[in-house]
Amino acid sequence: MNFFTFNSELIKKIFLGIIILIILFISSIYWFTRLYFTKTGDLLPIDKAAKFIITHGKTKLCYYNNLITSNTDGDLKFSLLNNIDSKPEITILGSSRVLEYFQPMFKRPFINMGRAIQYPWMVKKFIQNLDKNNNYPKIILFGLDFWWFNPNHILWKNREGFKLKKVKIIDPENIYQIRSLLKRSFKNKEYFSYVKDWFKLPSCPLGVPAKLWKTGFLPDGSELYGAFSFPTYKFSEINFNKTIEKIIKGKEQFMWGSKIDNKMINLIINIKNEFEKKNVKLILFIPPLAPKIYKKMKKSNNYEYIKQAVNALNKREIKVYNYLNPNKLGLCDCEFIDGLHHGDVVSALILLDLAKKEPVLRAYLDMFFLTKLAANRGNATVIFSQLFNKPERDFLKLGCKKKITTPLWPTPEEKKLARKLFYTGATTDHAEELRRLRKKAP
Repeated sequence: MNFFTFNSELIKKIFLGIIILIILFISSIYWFTRLYFTKTGDLLPIDKAAKFIITHGKTKLCYYNNLITSNTDGDLKFSLLNNIDSKPEITILGSSRVLEYFQPMFKRPFINMGRAIQYPWMVKKFIQNLDKNNNYPKIILFGLDFWWFNPNHILWKNREGFKLKKVKIIDPENIYQIRSLLKRSFKNKEYFSYVKDWFKLPSCPLGVPAKLWKTGFLPDGSELYGAFSFPTYKFSEINFNKTIEKIIKGKEQFMWGSKIDNKMINLIINIKNEFEKKNVKLILFIPPLAPKIYKKMKKSNNYEYIKQAVNALNKREIKVYNYLNPNKLGLCDCEFIDGLHHGDVVSALILLDLAKKEPVLRAYLDMFFLTKLAANRGNATVIFSQLFNKPERDFLKLGCKKKITTPLWPTPEEKKLARKLFYTGATTDHAEELRRLRKKAP
């Protein structure tokens, strides 16, 4: 063997060794990432995540949010619905605009199905699930979004074939999802903060965003918006700038329209008839917009279809409580999370007003809790602030002076119980205990 032959074989061995090392390195990164984010809860299959927060929510505050996608929110809600201990007697349907309705607002078992039924044609899946499990509630609150009635809205055109894009399920075997997690983690090193807790994971809250920002879905399906109380969290909606831009350009939910699509009117009527056959009381309402946004829309004269839609439903004897105009409840911009989404104080005000118009609802509401919550005018995330002792900041930069004037749980005993048993998967044990403590209070 001459020098050149020996050199050639050595180079081949070195090259092969390097390739093997590279493969082992990449594989180790893949397996570490997969194991880590499975332990944090981000890569847990949705059904397992739902069961986890229901089980752990019986002993402490537990909620879920994953780093991968929000497209699985509907699957999470159906998993919660099918696994909770107590059959819900009252339910709310709608988009993300109804997520700030919580179990403590109700005396009876409740579940929030917001984002599971983002569009009326999705109600069919909800009804099929209720039929399968014989799980019909007594009352359904349904938050109708104004853009559903606009035939120009792009998602309305795809109503029958509406599909979620990109990530459809949480899958620890999916290399795309692992790569996505790695890419995001290298941009934000905080995502690896829980490596030190490796042997204690999984634990509540479940999922890195839930752990970092105290933001996520609770066992009752509602959502905590804790991130806005953290100064380091970057919130893109400043002074409603993004929402106003959509109105000016007629984009997304704010596409212009002068006429309604009667197919939607007929669909709402059919939904009401279906629930009436099952002896379910359906209460329809349109959630409000922030005052600044409502004023901007009204001034544009580009949304004539909204008034037409409400009139068309009323003519067909379908009662819709229209809160789109925030002035009806005396709302202010500071009580909103962004231009479209109201906070928990507004939720309380809506429920209190609905109770006047629909007396049957009163038996399902915790009027004492709602009254205390509604007294904190000018705030959007009172429940979060009270649970975590984190003052709500002016995340919209509107010049809001946020202050809790009426504590929800004024005594240490009440707060301790609220933190431990605030959400128990649509049961009311915690509410009963809190009521007993109230009676003992001086």
